Amino acid sequence: MEYPSGLAGPGIVVGTGMFGAAFGLITSLIILSKCSAKRAMILAVTALIVSALILLLLWRAKQAREEKRKDAQFSLISYQKRGETISMGLGMAKPNFFEKNTIYFYQPQLKKSVNEHLPLDSLVFQRTELGYTLTYAPPWFYPEYIKLDYDILLIRCMSITTDWVQVIVNKQTGKTMWMSVHDLNVEFWPSFLLKCHSVKNISTNNQLRVKPLGNSAAVNLQGIYKPVEINSDWMRVEIYNDGYQLLGDAWLRWYENGELLINYELFS
Repeated sequence: MEYPSGLAGPGIVVGTGMFGAAFGLITSLIILSKCSAKRAMILAVTALIVSALILLLLWRAKQAREEKRKDAQFSLISYQKRGETISMGLGMAKPNFFEKNTIYFYQPQLKKSVNEHLPLDSLVFQRTELGYTLTYAPPWFYPEYIKLDYDILLIRCMSITTDWVQVIVNKQTGKTMWMSVHDLNVEFWPSFLLKCHSVKNISTNNQLRVKPLGNSAAVNLQGIYKPVEINSDWMRVEIYNDGYQLLGDAWLRWYENGELLINYELFS
């Protein structure tokens, strides 16, 4: 793994410290064996002071790295203000755990590529005889939908660039982070919703219509709404009864002012 310019990796720092300590110990033993008792005592005290200073410097370096990591994590994460509704975003992102066991979260400079950054945290997957399991996730991770026995993990996508995707990693708090576009399969809302089993209207003022127009005649049919066509902010749904017999079709407004007016069902 590469480290930012001017910073040594943890292994290099530890290795250098251990080598220096061993070298100092051997050198001290050789010198002490050839010195008088008084001089040996002075050298021993000096060696202890130098060792203490080295340990103090190493400890401070470690603390500085920890503070920098915490600051980076804090600056990366954004939250919804209390009382705000989370924006509908662009659609859904699916981590590609079929090809990659570890999927990373980043604090990117959006103009730089993924391989120029260090990850801040990750999701770790393991394949078993029964399918995939999530063996590690950050404590704040609460995705839009997870059902790994069906190989499903959905994260809401908020924005996208050539290399990066901003996703909501906690659907309750609205916390967002960034992931590599190469680690995800992004599906925008129209494509995603047309693959769903059904949708539910969650707005009492959002009536079914004969046409995709707010002033067209209302349709009074209840049942299971299956998406079959999307035209801008309108969705044509086929309406089925509980026996899955087709009752008719109608148009339903599925979003307005950046907010979803429907819930989706992946399964029957």
